[in-house]
This record gives sequence, C-alpha cells and structure tokens, in this order.
Amino acid sequence: MYGQTNCWILPEGEYGAFEIKEGEVAICSQRAAYNMAFQEHSLEYGKEKALIPSIKGQDLIGIGLAPPFGTKYDTIYTLPMLTVLMDKGTGVVTSVPSDSPADWRTMQDLKEKKELREKFGVKDEWVLPYDVIEIIDIEGLGKRCAETVCQEMKIASQNDPLLEEAKATCYTRGFTKGVMLVGKYAGEKVSDVKPKIAKQLIEEGLAFKFADPSDRVVSRSGDECVVCLSDQWYLPYGEGEWLEKAQEAVKKMRMYGDEKATRKSFKEALEWLHEWAFSRTYGLGTKVPWDENFLIESLSDSTIYMAYYTFAHLLQGDGLVGEKGGPLGIKPEQMTDGAWDYVFALSEKGKAIEGCDIPLESLDKMRHEFEFWYPYDVRVSGKDLIKNHLTFAMYNHTAIFPEQRWPAGVRTNGFLLLNGKKMSKSLGNFLTLRESIEKYSADATRMALAEAGDNLDNSNFTHGAANASILRLNKLMDFAQEMKEKKGSFREGEKNFRDRVFSAQLDRAIHRCTAAFEEMNFREALISGVFDLKTDIDTYINSVASLGGLHGELIFRYLEVQILLLDPISPHVSQHIWESVLERDGFACDAPWPKAQLSVAEAEEVIAEDKWAQGVLYEVRSKVNLEIKNASKKGGKFVCEKVLLVFGKQAEYVVEAEKILKARYNPETKSLPPFKDLSADVKKIECLKGDRKALPMCMKMVKEAAATVEKEGESGLQLGLSFEGKNVLQENERYLAVSLGLTGSVEFKEEEEVKEKLPHKRILSVKGRPVTATIYLTSVE
Repeated sequence: MYGQTNCWILPEGEYGAFEIKEGEVAICSQRAAYNMAFQEHSLEYGKEKALIPSIKGQDLIGIGLAPPFGTKYDTIYTLPMLTVLMDKGTGVVTSVPSDSPADWRTMQDLKEKKELREKFGVKDEWVLPYDVIEIIDIEGLGKRCAETVCQEMKIASQNDPLLEEAKATCYTRGFTKGVMLVGKYAGEKVSDVKPKIAKQLIEEGLAFKFADPSDRVVSRSGDECVVCLSDQWYLPYGEGEWLEKAQEAVKKMRMYGDEKATRKSFKEALEWLHEWAFSRTYGLGTKVPWDENFLIESLSDSTIYMAYYTFAHLLQGDGLVGEKGGPLGIKPEQMTDGAWDYVFALSEKGKAIEGCDIPLESLDKMRHEFEFWYPYDVRVSGKDLIKNHLTFAMYNHTAIFPEQRWPAGVRTNGFLLLNGKKMSKSLGNFLTLRESIEKYSADATRMALAEAGDNLDNSNFTHGAANASILRLNKLMDFAQEMKEKKGSFREGEKNFRDRVFSAQLDRAIHRCTAAFEEMNFREALISGVFDLKTDIDTYINSVASLGGLHGELIFRYLEVQILLLDPISPHVSQHIWESVLERDGFACDAPWPKAQLSVAEAEEVIAEDKWAQGVLYEVRSKVNLEIKNASKKGGKFVCEKVLLVFGKQAEYVVEAEKILKARYNPETKSLPPFKDLSADVKKIECLKGDRKALPMCMKMVKEAAATVEKEGESGLQLGLSFEGKNVLQENERYLAVSLGLTGSVEFKEEEEVKEKLPHKRILSVKGRPVTATIYLTSVE
C-alpha cells in the first residue's frame, strides 16, 4: 500500500460497476463480483448487482485514484498492463514498482516507449513524474529489489517469461528478509507487519476481506466454482494469547530428523493459520457436541486422541471399537465431562465427581495411566500435515492441557517414491508392502526403505536397492559363518596399530549410528552402522593379511557390534547370526546396545592417525613407482630395497597461522570470516615477511583449513598434528614396508641426524612436520 504509484488495468478486459453491501461501488470483473456475492459483500446473497454491466478496460485508463497510506503521491492513475489476468482476483491490480518486478518493468516500458503510451491514450503526466517509492529494505537486494533483480536477470519487457522467477525471488526475500522503511511499522520485519497492515486497512474502512480460489475450479455440472462464506463453526487459531502458547509449545518441542526444515514449516504454519472452519454437514466424523447438524472434519477431530491411547485398554479391552468392553466395566454413557476432566488430570485428584457413578478407584487407574505415559515423546507423520493437522494438535494441546502435558517431539517425513516416480496403479508403478516382502524378504525391504531417505524430501524406494540389500545381507551371513568355522585359527594377544584403527572405527560406527537412531535418521544409521562399517572391515582384512591375519577377539567384537547396529533395520538376519554364529541366547533386540570403548574424540584421533599415515604411504608409493620407472628406462629391472624418511621441524608460520584461525573462529556461528580477512592477518606474520616461497604455501594451507572448517567444523582449525607422526609411522613400519613392496625396510631419522647429502630427496605434502623421502633401489638382474 505504501509504495503504490498506479493501478493496472487490462485494456481488453471486460469490467463492470457493481453495487456492494458496504454502500460503495466496486469496479471489477463480473467473475469477482459474483464471488463477492457469496461472501456477504453484495446487497443480496449470491447475486451481484451491476450498475454498469460492461466497461472496457481501455475506458478505465487514466482514472485518478487516492492511494491508501500513500506516502508520496496524493493521486495516482489507472494504467494499461497486458499481463493482467481476468480470472484471478478482481482484474484490477495495485502497482508497487519498488518490490514487484512486473510492475517495475511495465512502468519502465511506458516511460521509455512513447508509442506505447500513445497506443493506449496514456498522458505523460500520468506516468513520467512517478518514481519508485522505497518502502522495504531487503538484505542483499537493497531498497529497490524489483529494479535490482530485473537488471541482474536482464529482463527487457513486461512479456519476459523470466518475470515469474524474478517475482518469486522478490516476494520470498521481501517477506522473509524485508524490513519496513516507512509508515507506522517502520523498522519491523515485513513478515511480522503484513497481517497488522491488513487489519488496519479493514478497521479504517479502506479494504474488506475477499477470498478467491487459488486455481480455477469447475464442478461436474460445468459451473466455475466460487468461495462461499457460509454458516460454519470456526476455531480462532492465530489469536494473540493462544498463538503465543502454540509458538512456545513448538519452540520447546524436539524436532527429529531435519530439524531446521521442520521448524521452518511449523513457523510458517503458525504465521498464516487463522480462523479454521472445522465443521461440515456430511461424511465421516464426530458430531459437534453443541450443534449435531454438523460433523467435525477429520483434520481437526483427531488432534489429542493420543491422550486416550494411554488408558484405552481399560475402557475397551482388546476390541478395536470397544464392542467387548474393558476390564473396568465402564459404559460410554458413564464417561461424563467431569469424568474426562478427572482422568486427564484436569481436576483435583481424589475429589468425587458430581453426576458420575464410576468408582473413584477406576477413575484413578485411568488417571494413573495417563499421568505415567503423557505427554507423548514423539509423533511420526507426513510433512504435508505440518501446515494443518500437526499445528492444530499444538494449538489444541495448549488450550486443554497444562504445559507439562504438551507434545514432547515430532518426526515428519516426505512421500515415498518408487524408482524415482510417484506410485500409480494406472501407470503400473505400484508396490504393496506384502508384495515387496514376498519379492525381496522383510529384511531387505526394511533395509531398502531405510536407504530410501531421511529428511523432508520424498524418499525413493528402488528395486535396485532392494536387490542390493538381499546381496548385502547374504554376504554378511556367509562372512559370519566363515568366521565361525575359522574360530580358533585367528591371531590372539596384543593388538597392533591396524587392530587399534579398526577397533576405533567400530567405536565411531557405534557413536554415529546411535546418534542417527536417536534422531530417527534411519538412512544415516544404515550408512554409518552398516555401509561404512563394511568398507572398514574390508580394509582391515586387507591391511592385516601380511601382519599375521585377523585378530580373533576383534573380529568377533565386530560381528556382535554389526548385528546389534543392524538389528533395528533387519532383525531376522541379525537374529539368525546372533543365534547360529555367535551362539547367544534370547533375542538380539533384547541385548544391551553396544558400548564404545573410546569416546568420540579418542576414536577420531586414532582414525586421524591412520588417515595421515595413509597419506604418507600414498605419497611414498608414488615416489617409489616413479623412481623404479625412471631407472628402468635406462635398462635393467629394479626393485625398492629401502626407504628413508627424514623428519624436519615444524615451520614457525604454521603455528602462527593456526593461532590466527583459532582466534578468528566464531563458535556460535561455527564459521570463520571471509578468506580476504584471514589472508590480511597471515601477511602480518613476522616470519613470513620477505619469504616469497613460504607465504603462498601458508596462504594455501589457511584457505584449505577454512574450507575444512566449513564442512567439518572446529576440527579443521588444526594445521599441525595432535600426535607425533613419526611415532605413528614407526608403529606401522612392517605395514608400510609390505605395502610399498620393499625387499628391506623403512627407516626413520630426524633432520639433524642426517649429515650426508641424500639422493632422490622428495618433499611430501602431508600435514604436520615436513617429511622427506629418500628411495634406495636395487637391481634384480
């Protein structure tokens, strides 16, 4: 309203002048007037009264108007726009060129093209003096977002299809990031003041509510449908104190899975949800207690029924609809309003209920069940219900129950696709649960469902994943059986470095899988607890093949951990291995959850040591292969006899750069400032001044660290090693020698120990102290 510079009319549009209830005349399309007639705006309900039934849009151009809340112009004019839709709204569109790309571009067309003005009889004084009025400041787009976006997207006319994309950008960013610059609510967010401004317009008689179908709706009789305001019962969602309670309940509730997206959806629902018509005259549902002519529609009806679950068994036993009665022998008609209040702990305990003949002992039993179990810990539902059903539940719980009974958690998910497409019987893309079990087995179906997806995006169940799950589960059973048959032949006693790494990987899997299950992220649990662990065991088997083979205690610990982590997803295979291979009694699902031997940090430290050692191994192997290749070119056949690794001192600039990163890190946002700011700090490091070789190396190191921090968080701040790399490599000497194919060994020295000039000196680009490798070849001919 504040930024209006004109109104738009479709020159070829068919308009009319219609008398409305407010004692005024509405200039709009006949369709809009007909719609208004069903919303109590016409003189006679359901009938529009045309004072002038037909007015060409061209004849309305140039009419002077007084803009409500006008901040700059007392009079604005109706102008032509060729993209106005007559089947949406009223056919008359207010123009705010500061924030609407279509408005800005059309206004520019009229200003820049004299022939366009002449074509529609537009006078210069209706257009040329009118400039954009800055009313909203949007982060990243400024105070004239429409102009900014149109210029960035190079939109050249009002007919450009890119205007839809530009509109979406401006409207979304304006609503979520915009701050008002003018009017009563200057300084407040657009998202907060939009409903306030609408309310003010209505209260001052400058506007009235008008509802329009979001899309064209045609009945079976061929009539175009309208929005009808009829007698209905409403729930006043959105009212001040009630809204505040619902917002507080949502704030305190734990959001499982994709917390950020779920909270955002609840926030949006609370912002737009207001009066909700909960009654209807036909269909299934509970009758409105005070008006039995109406039924309560299903989305509104089933919002606190979870509270009834807590003691339903006492009222209806094991009967689905209470046809058998329950152990307390209570009849439905005995459950008065007072009885319900009592069992839901809404009235004083131990106090007799007037008009209720249920023994107090029976009521106390139901109340005890309710107080023990409620509130519910988590409710699992579809993401589409956040905008209505789940938000209704929050409102209704806060209206009925005290805070300690408000819902504790929610987990929402997307829809399930089949092979990347929506399931459809008519298209043949359809699979029932029973069919999937018969085709793939229950365990493979469950594994493929877990793999299908976690967050609010639609999950995708694929035949390929289900088939792969069968193969994966069979391989696990075969491996477990093979380990059982080889039991007694494995290495025992002290564990080597490779054993310690795999044990740490088991601990990491336990930590990650546990966290994923606690968040109900089953795909993440499957990846960390099964897929990644399969990679780890394969790597372990290969790495110890030349070091005495598998460690018996460790391999059976792996089987136990693997089975217990897998059991929530594929319980039948897990139970088979639990009984037949591990020879355990009872059910795997009843066994204690596996415990990690190392903390998260300790496990990651061991794994980091191995990762660093593997980096050294990769670099040295490359150098060895290159030396052998170069030597062979001169004739003869060579092998590597020995590798000498020499360790230098940590460069001073690495220590100083790490100090900068840690000082600049923001733990609240878990981020570093832009690289240009970091580089300015690096240039101030004293030992780098004048060192043309070290400075770019340090800059590269800091840039890579910043990228790591963005992905992994605070752990990326460390430029050096938290362990002594030389010790790690020495512990892996035999493993390194075998992996490099040496006929001899790997030797380790400090830089000061080496007096002679070494041949084939190579600098290794690994984290930590500088390491150089000298490679000694020997001829095999």
